[in-house]
Amino acid sequence: MYNLSMFVYISRWSVNEQFGIYEKSCKAIYNSYLKHVENVEDLNKQIYSLTLLSTIPGYDLNLYKASNEIFMDLILHINDSDQIPDITDLLDLIKSYELNTSDNSSIVAHTSTNFKNYLYIIVDSPNDYHKLDLSMGNSIAEPVILSENTIHHEKGAGSIFVAFLLGIASSASWDILKSKIKASGYYYETLRSNEIDISLITTKTSELAKVNAQDLNLVSFHKVNEFYKILFKTRYKSISVKVNNTNQITEIDIVDKLYLQDSHT
Repeated sequence: MYNLSMFVYISRWSVNEQFGIYEKSCKAIYNSYLKHVENVEDLNKQIYSLTLLSTIPGYDLNLYKASNEIFMDLILHINDSDQIPDITDLLDLIKSYELNTSDNSSIVAHTSTNFKNYLYIIVDSPNDYHKLDLSMGNSIAEPVILSENTIHHEKGAGSIFVAFLLGIASSASWDILKSKIKASGYYYETLRSNEIDISLITTKTSELAKVNAQDLNLVSFHKVNEFYKILFKTRYKSISVKVNNTNQITEIDIVDKLYLQDSHT
């Protein structure tokens, strides 16, 4: 059984000669903490059915599972010239899962541990990941799964893939892991402690976002040119930071329930 934090976004897409097709804006229109969910896939299927009945051209449904928490991002794609379609039924479905009272207890995030390195691997399904032989042997610490992320992109022909974020405590296992995953043919990204100090970034992010550091769940990272885009989730906030190689946060994007109160319809 999992606790579920839900965000709904409207993503506007446009096209021009310079950028081609690009995302012009992305605005959160809903955020709430939902009831305990035994099988989040049932909610997923209901969202899928209602979205098919709407005029929304496509959507992404991203599930980030960390500890006993699931963070769900539903990103509805529309064209720049379109009005926001009527999604009343969709929001009513989601609201039916809302909690009547707020549970303020904290979940201790795995990222409070100082891992030496991190690895983000994308596979076709959880079974594919678990079939990989990533065991290190008795003398070397095993990698820790910090989050399991299911990314569902639906635009005519749907596509689904799964990503795992691993924390690696032993430097001795670093090269072994990379060589094993490289041999598997799957895509992966790495983040080393001598490049980015995640513990320091977590502390800085907690100060900027005004949340406790232990409530921040690191769920993904991606390298973009010389920067890292790092995504943290809490029960009530989605926090994305852009970090350079001197551990400076150059951009931060915070979406939380307080911000949404004026725009939530």
